[in-house]
Amino acid sequence: MAEHETEIGSLVIKWLEEEGWDVYQEVTCLGSCADVVGVLGTKIWAVELKATLTLDVIDQARNWKKYATFCSVAVPAAKRHRSRLGGDVLRWQGLGLLEANFQHRTVRQLVPPGVNRHILGDLREAIRPEHKTFARAGSQWEKRWTPFVDTCTQLREAVAKTPGMSIKDALSKIRHHYANYASARAALCHWILAGKVPGVRASYECGKLLLYPG
Repeated sequence: MAEHETEIGSLVIKWLEEEGWDVYQEVTCLGSCADVVGVLGTKIWAVELKATLTLDVIDQARNWKKYATFCSVAVPAAKRHRSRLGGDVLRWQGLGLLEANFQHRTVRQLVPPGVNRHILGDLREAIRPEHKTFARAGSQWEKRWTPFVDTCTQLREAVAKTPGMSIKDALSKIRHHYANYASARAALCHWILAGKVPGVRASYECGKLLLYPG
């Protein structure tokens, strides 16, 4: 199913980009993850991908209505007439339906989404340039770009430039996602010593914890 959904994602992304949207993949926000997010000026379009049109994926798309101008579900083209009930539920909820045709490599909009005029800014604020390529849309088991991954990447780059720096100096060089310095220092020391920060290792020298590439 996951391969099916990544193929849907590639077609939806191509379709959105051809329509002028700037597209991001697997955007994590408020504990949930939007498969595809398109940005065009002040408009945001969240698209959930699924191999079949179910109430679960409709509910997933509905959850983005507070954070996106448009919300849609994308599924493969139906081999036979699709039940009208799914389309009726989508229209009732103000959601759109996109149909991906694998054979012709096209996307068709069967149900246009409603416009959500009063949205919050969290989804836009969660978008990073890395969301364009870090993980494929619909790839449920791939590692996603998260605030923690962002912090670890910055930390690795800082340590690579200055091997042997202290955790205090390292934190002064990056923009971490933690609430304050104390929580950042405690959490990152724990994860580095546990080997959970790729490309960074720690060494105690003269009572100090110093960071090195590795």
